[in-house]
Amino acid sequence: KASCPSGNTAQSRLPDFVEPKCELECPSHPDGDLAYFYDVTRKTWRCADDAVGNISAKCNLIPSNCTSRLAASGCALLQKCTLPTLSVCQVDGCTQLGPGQTCTAACKEPYSGPTVTGRCPVNNTNASMPAMWSPGPPYCK
Repeated sequence: KASCPSGNTAQSRLPDFVEPKCELECPSHPDGDLAYFYDVTRKTWRCADDAVGNISAKCNLIPSNCTSRLAASGCALLQKCTLPTLSVCQVDGCTQLGPGQTCTAACKEPYSGPTVTGRCPVNNTNASMPAMWSPGPPYCK
């Protein structure tokens, strides 16, 4: 805000100026990356609820077009584990296995084989991570 004092008669006097307090704001998600979330209550960036990691985030000004861009790293979205291709005619159970989940697969009649438990790591961020099976992967004969 700029102003001249009342009663000013000096033609060359510069106006009194109070610079506005501006804060750079960034988009709600960096380039559509859903692993990051802006917490308006804490006024800080964090990993989204379905992501894990240690966030590093900075809002940068792009002078060429007067826009802002968030430079964020360190968060990764949680991913489901991959499952072996199972015949729905032979095996019952374990159609999806998300992070931290377990499931049980058993052979359908007239097939036989062990009942097995599949497990996906709690903080799995690897979309190619195969499920871990106990006592071993499902098979029916």
